[in-house]
Amino acid sequence: MKTLRFERSQMPLLEYGISKLPLTVGRGTDCDIVLLDEEISRKHCKVDEIEGQLVLIDLQSRNGIFYKGQKVSSAPLEAETSPSIASWNICVQNDVQREQEKTVYLATPTLLGADTNSQPSSSSCRWILEAKDAEGNTSHLFLSEKTYIIGQDKNCDVCLNDPYLSRKHCSIVVKQNSLEVKDLESTNGTKINGISIRKSVITSKTQIELGKSSISLKPRDEKMHHPIALKSFGRLLGESQSMKLLYKLIRKVAPSEASVCIEGETGTGKEVLAKTIHEESKRSDKVFLALNCGAIPENLIESILFGHERGAFTGASERRAGVFEQANGGTLFLDEIAEMPLELQTRLLRVLEERVTRRIGGKEDIPVDVRIITATHQDLKHLVERGKFRTDLYYRLYILPLHLPPLRARKEDVALLAEHFLRVLSPEQPKTLSSAALAVLTKHSWPGNVRELKHTLERSALFCEHNVLDASDILLAPAAEGKLRPLREQEKERILELCRKYHGNQSRIAEELGMARTTLISKLKSYQIESSEFKVN
Repeated sequence: MKTLRFERSQMPLLEYGISKLPLTVGRGTDCDIVLLDEEISRKHCKVDEIEGQLVLIDLQSRNGIFYKGQKVSSAPLEAETSPSIASWNICVQNDVQREQEKTVYLATPTLLGADTNSQPSSSSCRWILEAKDAEGNTSHLFLSEKTYIIGQDKNCDVCLNDPYLSRKHCSIVVKQNSLEVKDLESTNGTKINGISIRKSVITSKTQIELGKSSISLKPRDEKMHHPIALKSFGRLLGESQSMKLLYKLIRKVAPSEASVCIEGETGTGKEVLAKTIHEESKRSDKVFLALNCGAIPENLIESILFGHERGAFTGASERRAGVFEQANGGTLFLDEIAEMPLELQTRLLRVLEERVTRRIGGKEDIPVDVRIITATHQDLKHLVERGKFRTDLYYRLYILPLHLPPLRARKEDVALLAEHFLRVLSPEQPKTLSSAALAVLTKHSWPGNVRELKHTLERSALFCEHNVLDASDILLAPAAEGKLRPLREQEKERILELCRKYHGNQSRIAEELGMARTTLISKLKSYQIESSEFKVN
């Protein structure tokens, strides 16, 4: 029997035994092979046989089929060059005796890594899952480091046709060198090697029994338990010594429930690190919510953090849950924590200590179970010494500090990151770098860090008309991308400017800013501005 093989970035993610033709491929759950990917149409293409050869045929999809760099209506599947749809390459393996008539549902692009920061490396696909449903149909899936849900529900990562399974029966969390199998309060339970379990960690070949179905898990490579030279970890990419040290720290920090504080310059990838910690934690199957404290106007941040009841203030037309409620059970990432106003730091401290929150205008405390990860590009200890950040909150948040190095301190990662970004920009036919172009990138100081490198490559690849970028094709930004100032800093400067313009007249200043005078007075107090100092005698 011939087998269809689906790969992403040269990494096999799904195999499908061809037991019937035609086979439809698409995002819709009524297809034979379902790829939950935004770039895939509901019915994208089909596999059929023409004159004895397997062919991939486009079904008027939005993004089409690509073959040898060209968009085509059909392409051979058994030739040396494989056709592709979106970021997926499809090929055929001969003489592989596997039966599979049940669809394996893959995760969404966010989990699989279709975007810049989540593209999995080949080193992360370390296990092979073989599932057999109640009718004897088998499915094979290569597992990368994330959480897989198994059950009858069509939204599960692995959907099995078995009436004895719950809709969401169990989960498998793939870690660096182990798997964590957890029963999701299923009706008939989950067994490992004949023993009922609620949660179990496995490190070798294992048989899982659920309903009338079974799942075999085995290491893809027997050498997987040996030390390896990591080039990536979770969503992070880099093989420098500083990044390898960070990977080791993440392994220790992630399983803990303690608060983590990430320090790093703008553009280093602090949110990417926070997501990696979440995905390696016990809360990986729960929500991850990110909030940038420096990008929210001060008059809104309290409502966004803690929520409000209907009628609590002008404009509060309906009840709103705060981010602590929304992230309950999961992880809340507070970026630019140093930008949080002092008066709100007191309320945040109460949530952390008592594990309860209260909406604005509310009368009852609401219990919350949230792990807090914070990040800042500033020196929090220095802010504490200056009275700009509460000492008690500092010690409550700064339990597990992690430092994310700037790109200029890990120049050996530039080539790896550049190759990755170029591959993501054009998965069908990625551009490459000449040695001269790489030298330009390596020499640059990257004040905007990884974000600036990504933007530089996007700009350079867009205007380059050939497949190899040379030194002259590298379009560095004329101004440093890392110099963007927080919103509060810009707002303070604007208020000072108007104080000088109107000589401290609060009514005139408030009118030009389009805010109530009471709101302006609150902001003047927050920014420690004395408007009376600007009055003309």
